[in-house]
Amino acid sequence: MLAVALGLLSARATEQIPSGSVPMQRADSPKTQNSKAKCAPVRFSGEVARDQRYVHALPGNLEFRLLPSPEGWSIFIGRPGDKTEDYVGIATPPYHGVNPVFIEAWHFRNADNTGPNEGQVEAPAGIRDFSFVLSHAQYQKFLDALNIWSGSNPDATEKKRDAATDFLLNAPRRKGTLTITDMKLGGLEKGTRPWFESMEFNVDLCFPPPTAPPQQGNRATPPPPKKNP
Repeated sequence: MLAVALGLLSARATEQIPSGSVPMQRADSPKTQNSKAKCAPVRFSGEVARDQRYVHALPGNLEFRLLPSPEGWSIFIGRPGDKTEDYVGIATPPYHGVNPVFIEAWHFRNADNTGPNEGQVEAPAGIRDFSFVLSHAQYQKFLDALNIWSGSNPDATEKKRDAATDFLLNAPRRKGTLTITDMKLGGLEKGTRPWFESMEFNVDLCFPPPTAPPQQGNRATPPPPKKNP
């Protein structure tokens, strides 16, 4: 099992992830995206209230979810009914520290919660770039690499750890963006921890274009065989 449950790689869980050679690229970094991948955009908008779960159906028998937490939401893509395989968390670095897939109210407040975050607190902003995979097979490849990189596989050699780090940084994956268009925060008192009351957002995902069936041309009919006179 992975040392840290996937999808729970928030700043509060960083002590569970070993330091060292840590993949830290942004989700939209050239090293974390297949820049040559063709894109069929999937776009939608939504709104969500505190403690509310959001679900939107996607191509390929997948669904986009916003999973509620005490201070906000986390971005999740997976198969309907499956709560374990997070196709976003497995593919979105950094795997150590604050991750853009976690949308928490403190990201938008200053250190003592007396005003908006105007650069005093290093945290993701209102545009969240993330990555995702499309299948169980792709998820499993990332999971295997993450287990080796995180130290969960004690038999891994240094060569395997280097290869796992390279895979986590460079393996092709799809691109997504969640843009917060409006929000209402609660708990805005000095020294307290704020939370989201509500959030409105747009989502933009890059899916593979549908595969066109092969075109069947008119085949020339061969002439009938000649009969011997």
